[in-house]
Amino acid sequence: MKEIPAYFRESWDTFSSPGYPKLVERYSKLFGMALECSKPPFVFAGNLDASPAGRILTFALAPHASNEQAHPNMEAEFQWRLRYFDQEKMPHRLHSFYAKILQGVLNCNLPFGQSESRWLDALGYLTFDLVPFYAKKWVSPTWRKQEVTAVVQRHFCECLKLVADKRVSLALFSGKAWEDLLLGSRGHPQFGDFRNHTSFQLCEVTGNRHHVSRVSVGELHFSGESIPSVVIGALIHRVYGFSYADAVAVGERIRTFSSTQTSEPYFKQAAL
Repeated sequence: MKEIPAYFRESWDTFSSPGYPKLVERYSKLFGMALECSKPPFVFAGNLDASPAGRILTFALAPHASNEQAHPNMEAEFQWRLRYFDQEKMPHRLHSFYAKILQGVLNCNLPFGQSESRWLDALGYLTFDLVPFYAKKWVSPTWRKQEVTAVVQRHFCECLKLVADKRVSLALFSGKAWEDLLLGSRGHPQFGDFRNHTSFQLCEVTGNRHHVSRVSVGELHFSGESIPSVVIGALIHRVYGFSYADAVAVGERIRTFSSTQTSEPYFKQAAL
């Protein structure tokens, strides 16, 4: 049986403590959004046993309070998280958009007869969020508050430590808050060492002038490792008029950049 990571144990123990509702109430005020205390902090979802070619990571903003139910104990919660994508039905629409982008990046089609969710699972796909607490409605926090950035930065580092033992093929971030924090845009304090190589607007791919969000392609440096990364300045599944075909085209645009800027593919994935 796979060992439960220390950060997952810590998060469950915090959830199980009598003071958890008060803690969530305090963070609700700190972050300026309603957070849910009936569910444990969200650490990860996906298969921690990476494929031989390496892991693929995705990062969104916060789990939604209306989704999912807490399990009766830590072991049940952990096993469910491990098997999150090992199923026929995609757990959340956002991951279908991620899957389409990955098909463009990797220049491949879904294997015949395989569900999109299980295809992600086979890729060594893991997903995380910026804020570990379930939110009733996302509201961008005041990032200049040191305590706010301390919470999300610590969570971010702990999540990346879960994959520190294996190579990461790609990290894909979606949401304006990630652009603000990783690129330090709009005067926000920057955390993480993200080095941007190129960027383009979604409209350059989709032809829709309303698709103004920017896609930044570069590298995230963490614990001495360089992780090929893409930051999309919007929650990709909520961009009005943005289709699955558009998502594949965005992935192809990312792949085109990587193949022309380096001597080998920037995002490598073997034995699909």
